[in-house]
Amino acid sequence: ENGGEPEQPLRTLTLNGISEHYPLGQKRTVIKSSKRRAGSSAQGATQRAAFPASDHPLAPERLISFVIAWTKRIRDYAAGELANDFFLHAVSEGGRHKRRGMHIDSYSARTDDVTTRVTGYITLFCKRRGLKYSGSQANRLAFSEAVDGLTDGDAFELRAMLGHRLLSTGQDSYQTTTMQHRQKEQLAGAMTAQERWVTSNGKIDTRSARSDREQTAATQGFCCADPFQSPQPGQRHGKLCTSYGSCPACPLAAADPNEAYALARFLQLQELYEEARAELGSEIWRRKFENAYLALRDSWIPAVSTTANRQSAMMIMLTPLPGLE
Repeated sequence: ENGGEPEQPLRTLTLNGISEHYPLGQKRTVIKSSKRRAGSSAQGATQRAAFPASDHPLAPERLISFVIAWTKRIRDYAAGELANDFFLHAVSEGGRHKRRGMHIDSYSARTDDVTTRVTGYITLFCKRRGLKYSGSQANRLAFSEAVDGLTDGDAFELRAMLGHRLLSTGQDSYQTTTMQHRQKEQLAGAMTAQERWVTSNGKIDTRSARSDREQTAATQGFCCADPFQSPQPGQRHGKLCTSYGSCPACPLAAADPNEAYALARFLQLQELYEEARAELGSEIWRRKFENAYLALRDSWIPAVSTTANRQSAMMIMLTPLPGLE
């Protein structure tokens, strides 16, 4: 199998199902075949896969070209529809095909109901070379795990790769232990983000933040070395920090890797501190935010305030920051 494609549509692939396309001038080899649904012998929906041109020796395009060239001489000896099948082979000397007068057959199972012939050949290949057997199901699970990791658990992408009609098929039958652990971690992350949003009275909301933005710190523009071990007053170890507005004075804080974005948020936060001083009163403000304000003004802003960062920061559209209380 290549690219996680199911075995049955590949076994029944025909020459008519192979074509070349050139979108935007780039060659792509397209294969189309039908997948029979579980519990049915009727022809199912068309499965389609496209492969770009590649110099890799095992690229699908090169493998297809090789098989076509390898079977070219025996196609004239294949009977009827067999001649159009992609995977052709000569039958064994004196075998049951020989008794029926057949010299050439394919893996499509057109002439019988034996669908395990390819599996038998793979088993023999592995045995002769001392390799661990890996069947089509194991290959599909491996590709499922790879797609799950690359797409961050996108069930729709997994369904497309597996060629399934229903999302539930992939969820029920193509879940590895690694995928299940990853899903549990994602669920735990979503639950802690939801809890943080609730306990911060909506001030810290990372649930819909852009994937390229840091989501660890309690204050936008910062990232945190360990948000579950906050040294800020009133925070509990093992819980995500909810000390909004305290990051500039925290030893675990660092600037967002995107310095222009960090600068834009720092300047926005500086204005917020100054507004809060008038609203909260000098005594409360001094106790809660003075250290953070001074650290932001005297250290954080100068550290990222380059000409290039300032020019870039001016172009960034920011959402308003929640008020300080």
